[in-house]
Amino acid sequence: MIEDGQWHRIEDLAEELNLPLEKVVQIITCLAKAKLIDYNEKTKEVKLQEWIKNLPVLKCKNNSKRSIGTLILPRDGGSAEIQGITIHNNSNLDLELDFLIENGKIKEINIKNI
Repeated sequence: MIEDGQWHRIEDLAEELNLPLEKVVQIITCLAKAKLIDYNEKTKEVKLQEWIKNLPVLKCKNNSKRSIGTLILPRDGGSAEIQGITIHNNSNLDLELDFLIENGKIKEINIKNI
């Protein structure tokens, strides 16, 4: 909704996201402090900052749903589970895993040292 870079009422965002207004205000406050959005407390409106609006957009194929995430695996035995798969880090380096999930299934994992 706010990807158009225009001002939007926070009440409309709460409705669109199906979240309580108080929760949306909490999220907006954090995003505004991080300089990701502009928040006009007087009019109760938000918009994306221009630099965010100009970032490349991830295009999904065939209306698929995509999620991305990052996971940190601590060295010497750190582990995590994604979609029922346990990943262990038995190296002596902390590792960062970036993953892409498309339509509920892991499609890509990128592993790098921190």
